[in-house]
Amino acid sequence: MGALLDRVVAVLQGLQWQVELDDEHPGGMLLEPSDGDAPWPFVAQVDPDDQQIAFYSLLPDEVPEDRREAVAAVLTHANYGLTVGSFEIDTTDGDVRLRTSIDLGKADVDDAVLAALVSPLIAHNLAAMDLWIDALQGVAEGADPEDLLAQ
Repeated sequence: MGALLDRVVAVLQGLQWQVELDDEHPGGMLLEPSDGDAPWPFVAQVDPDDQQIAFYSLLPDEVPEDRREAVAAVLTHANYGLTVGSFEIDTTDGDVRLRTSIDLGKADVDDAVLAALVSPLIAHNLAAMDLWIDALQGVAEGADPEDLLAQ
């Protein structure tokens, strides 16, 4: 079986994603759906040494410093209901992302199994971000998280 990065790229292209490799971050890639622009940045990271694959939906803008605590409260609430993935915030710069990932360990998976593992990671990631992005952006821009969570 080929290198994990090459295999993941092939799986993504088979799932109709355009893949742009990130020369600055080995194993990193920017993903775009083949049918148009993504509603938010969507990236992947492959670590072939540890056999790990991660997908990240990124909030388009950094959260202002004075809104990070409020956004973190919403992320904590969102994480409580997630079975696949996790929202994260970098409190030093305000980056918010949703991560779904898999560690293949020593498993020797063929390309069909790899596609079967990757596809739901992407689907869960996009569905969760779609559910929460408006709320996260609203709180980042000043909305009261308590009002939002009460809805």
